Amino acid sequence: TLAPEDLVLAVKRTTGGITYATDVETPQGVVVETGRPIECLRTLLSSGRYTVGHIVCFRDSAYARSVPETALVREGQAWLDPTDPQVLQYITALVKECGELGFKEVLLDQFCYPADTTGVANTAADPAQVLADFAENLRSALPEGTALSVVVRSTADLDIAQMAELFDRLYVPAADTLAAVKAALPEGYDPETRVVAMTAEAPQSGSYVIVS
Repeated sequence: TLAPEDLVLAVKRTTGGITYATDVETPQGVVVETGRPIECLRTLLSSGRYTVGHIVCFRDSAYARSVPETALVREGQAWLDPTDPQVLQYITALVKECGELGFKEVLLDQFCYPADTTGVANTAADPAQVLADFAENLRSALPEGTALSVVVRSTADLDIAQMAELFDRLYVPAADTLAAVKAALPEGYDPETRVVAMTAEAPQSGSYVIVS
């Protein structure tokens, strides 16, 4: 359970924007909020708080507009191609930087293919394997002891058992799916500490994070 002094900080938004003065090279169209200098972030992360860096992975309109050849979907909710080397290098660099800055945990969001792949020609033959391989690579990019977690947005590519094997914690944003997620967990995966409800109000038990 995150204590009031613990923080989940947005690092990379759904729009593609980066919330601090990152040292990672970004395309020209990606907004980097330089008002939060990286040294100030380092000071916060070394303050003893438990800090989680929230990174929206493949849903990214800014990157898709700037580098259109890396996108699966370019209109509406633009989606980056999880097999594109440039995309993978970019996300890996951000995850690695979060670990090196001192985040205790990195939380991946939209770590999946888009729900609607109609008209998408280059969808991978085995999306689950693509995502599993990338998750393993991201873990190897983090310092030892830094947790790697995921928001459960879809189970179409990776099912709950696969996510539980790949990630330290599963964050569940929909209250009506929380019981189903817990029921699908493999034996030995502790739901009280490793399944985190994303909620507006603190539940009576279990791990949770308050979101607005």
